[in-house]
Amino acid sequence: MTNPIRMDGVFQFAEPGTLSRPGPLGRVARLLFGGACLYLVWQVAPIGDARAVLSPSLLFWAAFGLMLLPYVMNIGFGVNWRGWPRLVAIILLGGAALGALLIDGALTSNIAWTPLKLFMLYVYGHLGVSFVISAIIATPGCEMRAIPHLLGEMSGRPTAEHYCPGFIGTIDRWESSLGGRDVK
Repeated sequence: MTNPIRMDGVFQFAEPGTLSRPGPLGRVARLLFGGACLYLVWQVAPIGDARAVLSPSLLFWAAFGLMLLPYVMNIGFGVNWRGWPRLVAIILLGGAALGALLIDGALTSNIAWTPLKLFMLYVYGHLGVSFVISAIIATPGCEMRAIPHLLGEMSGRPTAEHYCPGFIGTIDRWESSLGGRDVK
């Protein structure tokens, strides 16, 4: 077994071939979570009414998206920007909200809604597509490495893997304990 390439905090990449592929339960879990993320995208995409910016459920998913953003970007792109993606998003979304208040006198303006909508479409779209691809091709470790893993498989170049920082890793470890597979 090769030594992992460790990065700061939860961003822990490993050499290609270090981590085991998920089993059937892990793949089904990824498919379900991918479907849920893509369903959210499907629900948000057609919303044109800027009053949606005040919807409690939408604001909950936007806040959850802000929490997920560093993982989606850092793991998905193989970088270590730490919390910067979240901070930049907060500044841009806050600036849009302030602009809406100053220009239109209300948050229920496309000035605030459009950036929030684009943010949610990106985060949940990237996450949903990654989950689904990971379920289909059994990406080792974290589902956020599914797109680079797929591109690596297509080009014949191995890509770094990532230890799963979330509960999917727990599902994989539990499943491996049932069948005797070695999942790190």
